Amino acid sequence: MTAKFYFLPAILLLSFVTAHAQQRDGQLFLQKPLAKGQHVIYGELMGPGILASIHYDVRFKPGALGLGARIGIGYAPSYTDEYTRYSHTMNVPDETVSQYYPAKLTIPFGINYVLAHPRLELGFGATYMTGDAVLFDKVTTRHAWLLFASLEYRRYYPKKHLMWKAGFTPTISLMDPHPYPFPYGSAAVGYVF
Repeated sequence: MTAKFYFLPAILLLSFVTAHAQQRDGQLFLQKPLAKGQHVIYGELMGPGILASIHYDVRFKPGALGLGARIGIGYAPSYTDEYTRYSHTMNVPDETVSQYYPAKLTIPFGINYVLAHPRLELGFGATYMTGDAVLFDKVTTRHAWLLFASLEYRRYYPKKHLMWKAGFTPTISLMDPHPYPFPYGSAAVGYVF
C-alpha cells in the first residue's frame, strides 16, 4: 500500500474535525474568527517524523490550550550500515558487509492535549514509514508502523506568532515481534495563527 492510501483519510478526518460551520434553518453560518494559537504550523527535528518533518497542529476549541490533533510529513535519511561477518567455525573475521537503507517518507499523526500550567503537551499517535524502521526494530520490512507518545514543553509568543517546543517522544515499532520503547526526543519551532 502506498503512503497516499493512509495520508488521504487522515487529511479528510482532520478537515472534518476542524470544520468551523454550523447549519441553522437550512442555511450555512460561519463561526467567529478563530482565536490566535488554535492553529500552528511547525518544523520539527527528530520526534515522530523521525529526522525532519513539517506538522499542522490544531486545537478543537478556540485558543492555544486543550485537546487537539496533529498531522505531518517527514523524512528519514538514507544511510549505509557496515558490519563484519564472522566465520562460524573459527570465530575470526570473514568479510565486511555493507547494507544500504534508502531515504524514507514518514507520515506522523496523533492526538494531544496542552495543559495551561506548566505548558505541557501530552499526546500519542502513530507514524507510517515507507521503508524499514531500522532504528526502532530488529526486523527488515518494506514499510513500518510506529507508535509514539509525547511529553513536551510548549511555549507561545502570540504577538510574534511564534511557538517552540521540546521534549521526550518515546517510540515503539509495531513491526517487531518483541517491541521495546526506544527513547527519542524532539525540538520544534512554528508559526501560530
